[in-house]
Amino acid sequence: MKLDKFTKVLINLVLILVIVLLLKFLITVPRDVYAKGMYEYKVTIDGDSRSEIEENINKMAREGWTLHSTNHVALGYLLFERKIQ
Repeated sequence: MKLDKFTKVLINLVLILVIVLLLKFLITVPRDVYAKGMYEYKVTIDGDSRSEIEENINKMAREGWTLHSTNHVALGYLLFERKIQ
């Protein structure tokens, strides 16, 4: 079967487009793939009074930390988490 010149050019353009799209998909990795799971943690030992604990939690929040666990509040330990930027 013989193809005319226009059909050959069109087929070649489609093949080039498919190859470029495949290469783009294989080469580019979404930025958030590496960001997922990249956290840092900090354990603090707080004071005895409620106001000291609240002051520490507010200070950590201003620095971008999130209170992650309160399981050990009775012992004075707080676990904070924040995403690494």
